[in-house]
Amino acid sequence: MELTDGLEELRHVISLKEIASMIEHTARWVSPETFRLLPVWFPEYSRGGKFYKGNWSQKQTNTNRVTGLSIHKSEANTHASKALTLV
Repeated sequence: MELTDGLEELRHVISLKEIASMIEHTARWVSPETFRLLPVWFPEYSRGGKFYKGNWSQKQTNTNRVTGLSIHKSEANTHASKALTLV
């Protein structure tokens, strides 16, 4: 089975204009290239930034319930998402 580009498959069913409209209405994140071209929306937050508890000396962690493994919690870009989607 040959793998094909998903956009190419969509082009068989809908027009490029409809694809662009669908992406415009459903996308939540901008590409890194677009981000570099636009102003910074929330300079105090960045994707992947580490979270700390209120005293700033203890890591905020997420613990996997199955394995018990804890990892340092990081920013998921929620502030930029709100700015882009007006949520």
